[in-house]
Amino acid sequence: MAEITPLLAADKTPLFSQAAGIVSYTYHEEFKKDLPGTLYHLKRLGIVAREFSDLFGKKASVIRRQLASRVRPARPLASGTTT
Repeated sequence: MAEITPLLAADKTPLFSQAAGIVSYTYHEEFKKDLPGTLYHLKRLGIVAREFSDLFGKKASVIRRQLASRVRPARPLASGTTT
């Protein structure tokens, strides 16, 4: 897998001092359809900070386990894209 590189300004300094993050609503349709696959997709994008505004019918402990063990899903992501 290619390494995720930070966005750089014209003078080659990072535009952001922290890693990118999201709120779960951004991917709410994908989370509803495929929580593990969507978590894996976000990991590949370099998203390390997540704020969950909804648990999508899961218990917090289940989501924590899935975050800890994000591995490549056996199927394409819910959005139809592949990993």
